[in-house]
Amino acid sequence: MSLVERVTALEQVIIQQNTHRLDRLEQSAIEADKRLTRLENLAERAENRLDRLEKAVANNTEAIDRLTSEFGNFKQDIAQQISQLEKNLSNQIANLGSRWGIQNEGIWRQTIATLLEKSYGVTVKRLEIGGEEFDVLISNGDHIIIELTSRFKSNDVNKIIQKRQLYTNLVQAPTRFIVAAASIHSKQVLQLISFGFEVIESDED
Repeated sequence: MSLVERVTALEQVIIQQNTHRLDRLEQSAIEADKRLTRLENLAERAENRLDRLEKAVANNTEAIDRLTSEFGNFKQDIAQQISQLEKNLSNQIANLGSRWGIQNEGIWRQTIATLLEKSYGVTVKRLEIGGEEFDVLISNGDHIIIELTSRFKSNDVNKIIQKRQLYTNLVQAPTRFIVAAASIHSKQVLQLISFGFEVIESDED
């Protein structure tokens, strides 16, 4: 075989090899393009899901903000209702106490219980703990104890303190203790207030 023929044959081999390599590269490029297309589709779907999630989070945040605002208004309304209830109760006890002298505490308790339960939705209970009787109002989980008496004497201060301790030791709940008296000396009023009691008294001497 002449040199020219040998060179020609070598060129053909090289061309054939390069053609095969080019075919493989083209096939790899096609496969890479398909993979890139799939990845782009996945990225687009992920972006769409992210957009939906962001919208859902925004909607939920708006709903939470709205509920928080409504709950705040609800708490404010409840606080106002309780405040008004306390004012009404104070006025009624003072007015009826000064008018009747709370001569019959049993009838007075029944009147207050009926008024609060039917008009204000407050639960009224009469409990006996350790030999002591308690008139309890329960509103939104708060326990309000009312000690009704026609005349509050100086030696009743220690009794009331012990009575409150007896109740709080047994009932683990927010507790307020109100002393409602038709007749009570200003000195006892100051003592009770200093010990954390609330006092409702007649506005008349």
